[in-house]
Amino acid sequence: MAEQKKGGEAQSLQTPSISYDNSNSKGNGKLSNNQIVRNKFSYFNTQSDDYLDNLTPEKNVTLLDVFEYVRTDNGRDNTSHDMVKIQGTFRKAHDSTIISTSGLMQFEIKCSSEFVDKLKSDLINVKDIDVLMVFKNRANDGLNVIVPSSEAVEIGNYDVGKYRDSNNNIFNMYDEYFFRNIGRRIKKTDRCYLSHDPNIYISDKVQAGAWKYKQLSEYWKETKDIAHSIVRVDAEPLFYSIDYKGKPMLEPLPFIEFMINKGFIRERESDNFIKIENKILKYFPKEEIPNFLKKFVPDDSLQNEVLKCISHKWKIQIMDFMQLMDGQEIKYHRDTADAKYIPFENGVLKITKDSFTMLDYSDDEIGFFPEGIESMNHKFIILPEGSIKYEGKPKRFIRYAMVGNDKPISELTGKEKSDFKAACSMVGYLIDSHKKSSEAYCIILSDEGSNDVANAGGRGKTLLLELISKVRTRLYKGKNDWRKDDKFALAGLQKHNTLIVHDDVPAGYDWIANYTLITGDMVVRDLYKSPFVLKFKESPKIVVTTNNAVRYNENADSTNRRYREYKFSKFWNINRTPSEYFGGGDFFDDWSEQDWQEAFDFLVECVQIYLNEGVIPIKYDKTFDNYVATFNDVREQEFERIFNELSSETEFNVTRFREIHMQKHHGNGADFNLSTVKARDSINHYIDYHKLDWEYIRSEKVWRRVCMSGLDSVPDNSLPF
Repeated sequence: MAEQKKGGEAQSLQTPSISYDNSNSKGNGKLSNNQIVRNKFSYFNTQSDDYLDNLTPEKNVTLLDVFEYVRTDNGRDNTSHDMVKIQGTFRKAHDSTIISTSGLMQFEIKCSSEFVDKLKSDLINVKDIDVLMVFKNRANDGLNVIVPSSEAVEIGNYDVGKYRDSNNNIFNMYDEYFFRNIGRRIKKTDRCYLSHDPNIYISDKVQAGAWKYKQLSEYWKETKDIAHSIVRVDAEPLFYSIDYKGKPMLEPLPFIEFMINKGFIRERESDNFIKIENKILKYFPKEEIPNFLKKFVPDDSLQNEVLKCISHKWKIQIMDFMQLMDGQEIKYHRDTADAKYIPFENGVLKITKDSFTMLDYSDDEIGFFPEGIESMNHKFIILPEGSIKYEGKPKRFIRYAMVGNDKPISELTGKEKSDFKAACSMVGYLIDSHKKSSEAYCIILSDEGSNDVANAGGRGKTLLLELISKVRTRLYKGKNDWRKDDKFALAGLQKHNTLIVHDDVPAGYDWIANYTLITGDMVVRDLYKSPFVLKFKESPKIVVTTNNAVRYNENADSTNRRYREYKFSKFWNINRTPSEYFGGGDFFDDWSEQDWQEAFDFLVECVQIYLNEGVIPIKYDKTFDNYVATFNDVREQEFERIFNELSSETEFNVTRFREIHMQKHHGNGADFNLSTVKARDSINHYIDYHKLDWEYIRSEKVWRRVCMSGLDSVPDNSLPF
């Protein structure tokens, strides 16, 4: 048989343009649909031999593509890394990721350069085997040979073990055949590098589509028992394979490929495993992965064995393989300066200053949202323009809490209306996930008239934050979960959290410790995990609730710029709860869809107030707060007694004040501790509240009856405002 060289313009595997008809004619120079077009295999364009197992193929090609590419001189040398995997089509370069076989096999036969032509002639002229293609190997120390190999079939993961064993037996047959007939052993290779060879041989049978695979019984010897009963052609790929004995086995690359195909990723910073569906992220704890996999075990004779492997044998392997997934950075959805977004079941509501529209989750404006946001369980209905909206329970609940009465809106005073509007702007600010340094606030929700002794609570602060959490995610920290020097204070914080709630903080809460969290980046440290940094723009806002009076220092400008306080009235209390007042069951749990619509309408209104007017502060007289945060009955009576003792004096200092205090107790202790700093702060609060004719002279650390002009009053650095 003479060597064949196809004429015409050479085709590059990088820019395919070959097309074939569906004819099965042997004399027209076209490929038959039944054989050649079906006998495709994967082509890889790579720059290195390293890390090839994870390489993704460029495309699928045929023998004619390879022929044109190898015979064409395009300037490449024998160090070319372009390669094909003749065995079939693959998801990756690793053998276990095979999708379908090509019905072809490739191997090398080594020989010195002086015997190459003789070896090539021997190969071309064998009688019992269809040798389809022969060309020089990349190392130039032998020849690449391509021959038929069984049928071209689709490979389900059940068939991987069967395919491997069948392929081994066919290879052994060819090895024995060539050794007996031309005296050469063949070398198995899973990658065929495409080095340039202008004298490449291609059989006429390739062009005619007329080759056949022949099983030569004389040379056939099975090395393993093939599990012929295991067939899963055209089935959905599984996360496990079946070995030649018919036993299930778990391998890393097919498993990882399966998990990726099911939408799983590993978040780089947090090391969380996440499943993505329609831009919704479902977080999977590691211990839940086996339960997820159980759903994909088919109901067949191996089902029980596979389930046992998942529960026991494979449990550690599954976790280890998941860790091999490439970590990815997830771009969680963040609002912009001009638009805020709330996810719903029927889309994502885009809110601007004067309008709102519903977008599909697939819209380019929309990022990823975490699973579990309550609003995604409800449809938001956009009413026609001009429709009258009823003031629902959620809005009335907040209004009554802020103004202290349940009068109709038309009967509210101007101050009450402005306070409610300010509270709405605060709610809009907390919903907004966009952050800017000029408007970085810590929101304080406190109780009107509270002190550090008797704290009733129950004013509605927690319910308001629960309402906001129905459209956003938060990290909740109780009063004992936050300590100034605790490096794990932010443990549990996720990148999707837009709020940190410090709930029910005690008297003496360290407000200054929040400064860097309000205005800077956040370092998140969790036990047994690598720390990560949330940049200011990606970090959550902070809201603090307290049943105690919040002190204020008018000289602490930096603090005043960073905190906004909103006091809840005594309207809601233990004797009058929202559930009892409005009826219809518990808030949230017993709501109808109408209640939810009214709640979301109110939150949208709050967002638009914030977009138009920013965070509106409420100005409070903090003299009372400073006083009640400091004095109980015993302390108040003692201070009254001491100031009566000082009535005849024109000045005093802390030492003199404590001296009078200790005289009553004969030097053996006191009902309360009056350290120097606490005494100074307490004395100033008492003087301010009772409007006494005393003034503190900071430079001399004394109080005088006569005001000294030009001297600054003392700044109270222990206060949050």
